Amino acid sequence: MVLLYSPTLRYWLYLEKVPQAAMEDLLQESLRSIYSGIGNFERTKENGSFRGWMRTIIRRRVVDYRRRNAKNLPTQEHLLNELKAPSEIEESQEDQEQTNREIIARAFELVRQRVNPQTWQMFEMSVLESLPTQEIASTLGVTQANVRMAKARVAKLLRELLVDFQ
Repeated sequence: MVLLYSPTLRYWLYLEKVPQAAMEDLLQESLRSIYSGIGNFERTKENGSFRGWMRTIIRRRVVDYRRRNAKNLPTQEHLLNELKAPSEIEESQEDQEQTNREIIARAFELVRQRVNPQTWQMFEMSVLESLPTQEIASTLGVTQANVRMAKARVAKLLRELLVDFQ
């Protein structure tokens, strides 16, 4: 979870114009809130996506931070930050797509590290290269059932990490 989503959470903190000095503390507070609330998260049309839920937590931690530090902020900056509409700090479509690509790439790398090299190779040949199961089995000296099981295992691990992309 931390390896997969921390870069995205940091980026959202950056979009919120959080001072660099507070970035890691806010990231830790956000991760703590995510961990404590993850058991209650249910994906529905009403409450939105997992990433949307995490984005809301980031915004709440930033608001808390700004409240705590309101006396230390210059008055004009404090007022401007409080008056910003959420749409002003939203990611552009291009930024969202880039964030999605980065999350997917990190998920692939995390799963690749968790499975044995041959399992990953069978998945890669089957899914990414679209080779027939029989060809993969004969190339690697395994059964077709082994290829199908490897593909299913890796796909399951990826689905678990990428719940928001289903």
